[in-house]
Amino acid sequence: MGDSIGLIARLNSIEITGRSIYVLADILTATSQTYTGNIFIGDATYLNKPRTLGFLFNGYREYFEYQRGALVSSIDYLNTNPMYIRTLISEYPSVVFNGSVNDVIVNTHTLLVAAIAPSIASAASSPPAIVYGEPVGAIAPLYSVNSQTAINHSAVPASSNSQYVGSISIVGGAATYSSQIYGAASMTASAATSGGVVTFSVWDPVAAQAVNFILPTHTSNGEVQLNLYNGNSASLAIYGSSNYANNSNTGSASNQWSAPTLANALGYVAPETYQAPYQASPSIAFTPSIVDAGSLREVIDFHADQVQMTANERALIAAVSVSAPVRAEIVRSRSVAANALVSKDGVDAVCTVDSNGDMNCGDN
Repeated sequence: MGDSIGLIARLNSIEITGRSIYVLADILTATSQTYTGNIFIGDATYLNKPRTLGFLFNGYREYFEYQRGALVSSIDYLNTNPMYIRTLISEYPSVVFNGSVNDVIVNTHTLLVAAIAPSIASAASSPPAIVYGEPVGAIAPLYSVNSQTAINHSAVPASSNSQYVGSISIVGGAATYSSQIYGAASMTASAATSGGVVTFSVWDPVAAQAVNFILPTHTSNGEVQLNLYNGNSASLAIYGSSNYANNSNTGSASNQWSAPTLANALGYVAPETYQAPYQASPSIAFTPSIVDAGSLREVIDFHADQVQMTANERALIAAVSVSAPVRAEIVRSRSVAANALVSKDGVDAVCTVDSNGDMNCGDN
């Protein structure tokens, strides 16, 4: 399906059967959509046509972007380019995938699926439903998935708890690059074989809402638990951040889970821890002992002595001088010879040096 279906006038329903079914454009029906075969989600470039924005995205994005209480639904898409989004809408509704759902190009396309009842009364008589009969993304993960069962917003606002209607069921779980969001009154997950594992996994470790279940809660044995039910005695594993841990549906009843496996996103890389380089023979190692304390004191005293001796030597050198009973200074005077030592009181003194290097001074 390489072009829009329901753009001018919606079909009542659509049923597609084939070994491979390529959904490359948006699809709108009044009632059911049923796909039997391996489903691949993509865009018109698969047929060498230009990639275009799906005709349903802008008109129905409010069914996928909203806040209800503390729970938030959002749309994640590649490079923030909505042309990578495929939107399937059924009004009066059900959307059923009787086969695996995968991306045409790994980690590229976002799938939005909504089954929307026209009123509260119709939602009660014919609850909206979305069914994934086989795992999502097991062969080629989608970029993200957002699945919603709801009532038309003209009758009930998205933020109202009355929007908790209908059901979502999935077999085997889902694998995406970024987020997975499921909004309904209840959700049932089953393993491919009874007693097997249901796995919800994302690759991106920084996905804001990795696996988010927008579901109401029930009380079991005094505990508030999400309406995420176990379909066939399966085990539950979630890789990526998830709100499931806040109100896990854990217990011994047939539709409850044993303790789930909750782990990081598959692309998570643990930060490196610093490890000091190994030293076979450290050159200096002090340990707090009496012997080492004494040795350290000896080193300190030795250096203190060296500093004191140096200071004393410099003091002695600085103190060497030649003095006479009368302090003299060299001055230039017309009344005495240029090389005479003249005392302060004007008396000249002439000094000579003999062959032994001794200096002798006497009055002129």
